[in-house]
Amino acid sequence: MNAVAVGTDPRSTPTSRTTVAGVPRDLDLPDEPTRIVVMVRCSNELAARAHADRWDEGGGREVQVGHDGDGLVVGATFASVFDALFVLGAVTSEMTLAPDEAAAVVAGPASHGASGAVSTDQGRAGDAARGRSGTRERAAQLLGTALPGQCLVLADVGLIAGPLLGPGLDLVAAGARGRHGFVCGPGVYDIRAARGEGRRSSCTRPQWARRRVHGAPGPSGVAVAPRTTSVPEPAPSAAARVVCFVGPLRGALEVATAQAALAAHADGSQVLRVQGRPGDRRELAALVELVSAYAHDRGPDLVADDLCDELDAIAVMLPDLAARIGAARPSGRRARTRARTSSNLGRDRLDLVDRVLRTIVSNGPTTIVATSVDDIDALSQVVVERVVGDRRLHDVRLVVGGLQRAPRLVGRLKDQLGALEVVEVEA
Repeated sequence: MNAVAVGTDPRSTPTSRTTVAGVPRDLDLPDEPTRIVVMVRCSNELAARAHADRWDEGGGREVQVGHDGDGLVVGATFASVFDALFVLGAVTSEMTLAPDEAAAVVAGPASHGASGAVSTDQGRAGDAARGRSGTRERAAQLLGTALPGQCLVLADVGLIAGPLLGPGLDLVAAGARGRHGFVCGPGVYDIRAARGEGRRSSCTRPQWARRRVHGAPGPSGVAVAPRTTSVPEPAPSAAARVVCFVGPLRGALEVATAQAALAAHADGSQVLRVQGRPGDRRELAALVELVSAYAHDRGPDLVADDLCDELDAIAVMLPDLAARIGAARPSGRRARTRARTSSNLGRDRLDLVDRVLRTIVSNGPTTIVATSVDDIDALSQVVVERVVGDRRLHDVRLVVGGLQRAPRLVGRLKDQLGALEVVEVEA
């Protein structure tokens, strides 16, 4: 079996049709620890050659083109996730994949060290006998599952890739199912255009959920400590507005709510995480953090558009939040006038944050996630209850966790919304 080096016409080189999950074995990419393997399936030679040339110029090693039954596959190794994403256009928001192409990005370690590619038929046979479990084989298998237009990465790469993606691109759990299923796939993510008109953010906020489900990157930048916690699926309910995971272990609740967040995000919902810190009872602290995170994701221009009617009030009544989201303080006269006419600053702040949260959720389908309601300050809970309990806001959902029992917030929402709109699941 022969790989085709850059500059060689693949049609003139004899190759085998033996494949792994639809990807040719004639791509002899070197397996090296912490190296990143990239493969792209193309429909024609011109497209394959364009990718190969670009990767060669972008620092790819052993850039090769091979045949399979459906077309050509280009493969190469890169020194880092950033380098791999850069040649695919994911860092600059100019994805180089055509609609009929698919890509896979997989990290090491390698199956047989850093000695490079196996170069003889006998060597390949020995490799096959050992299971061909190297990084290139995992990339081949992943590419074999990719649909046209998809750029799939495994969780270890996704943990690094999320914050690196350019504006307008998103990292979405590829195996998530449906709005009511809350089930994520086995650590496979798809790099795709972000949903939502005018979206300019890098969409990194679900990173907290990916880290909770899959662990954190290791010293090499790609090694992951996988989590094996099994989280049951809530019974599908078209009316369910609130999903509450209940269990004795905080860790299991964190994983359950994180998986729900990833599934909701994959279904096109904006995910807003509301969390408190034990012992921190500052008024509205949890929702100030939520709005700050939202502003970071959206960017200053879009936040100014979203919250244009509230920026002056935020600058006066919530100066810490104003500083974090870039809201300019109004003129001294306007500020003094507003301060003089404010007879109940605490109530005004509550109503202001309520209006801000309603404005945010009005942008599209929204899932509010709270792992531990008991850690959230009382006024933030009041605002969340107001928003989720308002039937006029049709596309808002709440996912919460409760140690041993459902939080009182869930009970109150059940009284307001009815039992059919609240689902409790053991975690």
